[in-house]
Amino acid sequence: MKKRLGLFAIYDPDGIADDYIYHLLDELNKLLTHLIIVCNGEMSEESVVKLKEHTSDVIVRENSGYDWGAYKHVIIDFIGWEKLGEYDELVLANDTCYGPLYPFREVFDIMDCRGLDFWGITEHMPDDREEITYHVQSYFLVVGKRMLHSDAFSDFWSARPEPATYSQAIYDYELRFTKFFNECGFKSGVYSDSAYFQSKFGYNYSFWDSYRLISEKRCPLIKRKVFSLHLSLALMFNSGETARKALDYISSQLSYDLSLIWKHLIRICDVSELYNSLHLNYVFPSQISYNPQILREKKIAIIVHFSNKNQIRDRLEYFKKVPDSIDIIVSVHSKDHIRMIESHFKGGMQKNIETFIADSPCSDVAALLAECRNHFSKYEYLCLVYDAFNSNDEDLCLSLEKSFKNFLWENTLKSSEYIENVISCFENNPSLGLLSVPPHCGAQNEYDAYEKEL
Repeated sequence: MKKRLGLFAIYDPDGIADDYIYHLLDELNKLLTHLIIVCNGEMSEESVVKLKEHTSDVIVRENSGYDWGAYKHVIIDFIGWEKLGEYDELVLANDTCYGPLYPFREVFDIMDCRGLDFWGITEHMPDDREEITYHVQSYFLVVGKRMLHSDAFSDFWSARPEPATYSQAIYDYELRFTKFFNECGFKSGVYSDSAYFQSKFGYNYSFWDSYRLISEKRCPLIKRKVFSLHLSLALMFNSGETARKALDYISSQLSYDLSLIWKHLIRICDVSELYNSLHLNYVFPSQISYNPQILREKKIAIIVHFSNKNQIRDRLEYFKKVPDSIDIIVSVHSKDHIRMIESHFKGGMQKNIETFIADSPCSDVAALLAECRNHFSKYEYLCLVYDAFNSNDEDLCLSLEKSFKNFLWENTLKSSEYIENVISCFENNPSLGLLSVPPHCGAQNEYDAYEKEL
């Protein structure tokens, strides 16, 4: 095997190295003779300890120069040119990708046969609108022996200062790297080229064609930003479906542990942005169950609050759709409400129903949860449903109130099969913590129409 040195750059504003990084390092280390990890900015003690399980050389430096400043520091100030000359290849990589989705070995075997002086995974075509020149994208670069041992390579790092801004890191280093060494006579290439994707100016296929990259070209890495970029940006290049399709493909077709991606995304991203960018909507059948046995295996409770006695009788019909294995905890305002519930079930209360009088008005979800907090530890899953509908305009919202309540209850307790499918969704998606009904848009539409009439 070639004698390979790997430099891996990490930056996290919270000083945390997530589990996806450790997995990436484990796989990359299989092809390296030695690994040096360089962290821009402070890292937690726990993260440093875990990183040192992958190499004895973990450098924590001030957060300056971005990845290129980190590489420059290691090459010139830490390892030095003489020691660098002992290696056949240099791998420059960072923490902006998840993977490997496919073995690194097959990528290196293919690229070793191409006779290149340096290569990467993907490339970016020139874009005159933003003064972007053609370049091999720098999140994963491999430099061969001829270029690594050349005067040009040492000149490149020694001649330019550490970048002080993100713009300098892009224009003075990432874009300049490919152009400089190509002009010096060194041959470059990429594992997944842009021609396959008919990539033209301004089109970053590592983002916008990520699904095809991994499903059709066996690309070993997928950029983190694929899953966190705002949906409005994705809609400039496609219908916004590629991130979700890529996620589903990884889950169903590859052996990569999807929880590594979810754990990191949930920590760093706004959940509402993830909901939008990944289209986290689910439609469940109400007549066919995916897993009829699942309710017998789980401790589940439905927490209900009734504030309006006129609604109680209609809503109690939904209780009959709830399997006996699920507990129903009902919060009400008075003993009259409890008697109304008891009279509805003529043979007596269902064995799985518990009622209590709320100490507070429970006019919102927070108050209801506070009232029922002692029940939480008993269950694996909780469902919350209530009849509250707040409005200062009774005439305007009379029909909306009924619509909203039907909407809420139908989307939570439609049928026993529906409930089983909801629980199955949680079981099949371990990172999923909350499902809610879709937004009810009727109120906004009514108010808009009302204002126009005025």
